[in-house]
Amino acid sequence: PHFVEAICNLGFIAALRGDEESAEGWYRKAIAEDPTFPRVWRRVADLSYERGDYGGALEYYRRTLERTPDDFAALVQAGNCQRHTGHPREAAELFERAAALRPDSWVPAYNLGCLAAVGGRPAEALAQLRTAVEKGLRDREQLAGDGDWNGLRGRPEFERLARRVAHPAGPADLDELP
Repeated sequence: PHFVEAICNLGFIAALRGDEESAEGWYRKAIAEDPTFPRVWRRVADLSYERGDYGGALEYYRRTLERTPDDFAALVQAGNCQRHTGHPREAAELFERAAALRPDSWVPAYNLGCLAAVGGRPAEALAQLRTAVEKGLRDREQLAGDGDWNGLRGRPEFERLARRVAHPAGPADLDELP
């Protein structure tokens, strides 16, 4: 009954099953038992994010990052919260921290590209998208369904990169794809 990690995991299982109320109850129990346990703050943040409560989620991601500043997922999600709450500069700073923490990941570059695309900086957006593709972006549906890129669709560089995401086989030069 006092094993905080187990209590937190019960909340996570409830969240996976779609029982948000039960998940929140387990998370509250874990917080009451040990408010310094960072994973529980991250789980509450994720639950808030899924509910669309970006301001609340951001507060919990901040608590997570106070305890574990190298939590890559918390950095990325805090950046997404900043973006959703109208703070693109703060979002970019968090994505850049995530990129420094995991230079092999495509996720920060993709998010920085989205910020640049909606911010009216197409050259920067395409450069970040190229970096994301070079680092392993392979989710065709993600790119195809992401409205952030609508202003760049139809541009030759965007179309080349989109084809590379759609056809990742082999190390072909990005500029030589059909």
